[in-house]
Amino acid sequence: MGIMASDNGGDFEPVPAGMHRATCVNVFDVGYQPGYQGAPPAHKVVVLWEIEPLNSQHKHFTVTRIYTLSIGDKSNLGNDLTTWRGRPFTAEERRGFDLDNIIGKPCQLNLVQNGDKVKIAGVMPATMIPDATTRKNVPAGYWTIETKRDYIPNFVKKMLESQIAPPSKAKAPQPAAAGAAPGDDFTDDIPF
Repeated sequence: MGIMASDNGGDFEPVPAGMHRATCVNVFDVGYQPGYQGAPPAHKVVVLWEIEPLNSQHKHFTVTRIYTLSIGDKSNLGNDLTTWRGRPFTAEERRGFDLDNIIGKPCQLNLVQNGDKVKIAGVMPATMIPDATTRKNVPAGYWTIETKRDYIPNFVKKMLESQIAPPSKAKAPQPAAAGAAPGDDFTDDIPF
């Protein structure tokens, strides 16, 4: 007799595909991870978002995306941050962009069906509406984040356990760029 598999009826509730308002909850540095199908190891980060639709327990769904830690022109992280911000990185930002800047920031996520899973196909700026008191555009009706900052998804814990030493040719990770200088009150419509 062969090995029999059956539907064990798990209680996983799928995230709905479509365009959803979202807020970044956290960014995890999972270090150097083994390359996929013979590719060289790469430094990876995981971005965690809460999205607006509520699940059957009346809580926000969470979604993640794994990125190589690069904001180069051809990088997925660089492209998603550029579309999210609505402008390209400056030369100074390309030398070091602190990913903590995106935590707590709203956006829109385009989620598409990919087999039996949903994946993030695009990150766009948050829907903006004019604020009557400040006369500036502000994100439309975002919620208080439910997911605790110390929450770490199980697959991220496994990635942290499986990280490897950086390749000998790789540069050591550079410290994150500092934020704006104290007292710098320059503001614009760019979210981070």
